Amino acid sequence: MANVTKITTPAGAANAAQARLMKTLREGKAGYSMPPVPFPHSAIGFNETHYVVPVTLAKASAPDDKFTLPLDPRVAVSGGNEIAMREVAGGSLRGTVKELWRRQDWTVTISGMLMADEFYSLEYLMQRVVDICDAQENVVVTCDLLNEVFRITRLAVTSVKFDATDGEDNQLFTITAVSDDSYNLEVE
Repeated sequence: MANVTKITTPAGAANAAQARLMKTLREGKAGYSMPPVPFPHSAIGFNETHYVVPVTLAKASAPDDKFTLPLDPRVAVSGGNEIAMREVAGGSLRGTVKELWRRQDWTVTISGMLMADEFYSLEYLMQRVVDICDAQENVVVTCDLLNEVFRITRLAVTSVKFDATDGEDNQLFTITAVSDDSYNLEVE
């Protein structure tokens, strides 16, 4: 099962931006607009308790050059089956005979907010996301939810989007990708 850690107070340099966002929202200061539910709880209650599901990305050609997305993004996964339907001529049966043809790739959507802090500028964070998503190779993903539940370790990025965001130090993003399994093909 996925390793989800429940925390009440962010700590350390990696969570500095999250702590700053939470403090700003608690104090009601202007300048930040909440992304569309970046945390598992609503904007009203997330500052008391939230769940950390870190997502780390790296190019397949440089797996040691990892980039952990800040502010624990939302991860959505969808998939299905390709089913061949055969019609039966005549007879009293209605409908079709279904055969499971193959499993579809998983579609993975990772969305969240990039936020500048005392360690990284917004431009640096955005450039890291762009560099990883623009690479013409698959992306190694480290996330307990994806790795353990869905057995997804590699993604092929199909799109990346940076939505209009209020404020100078934050930027909403959405990465859309499909699972990319490794296959050993034999040429005859």
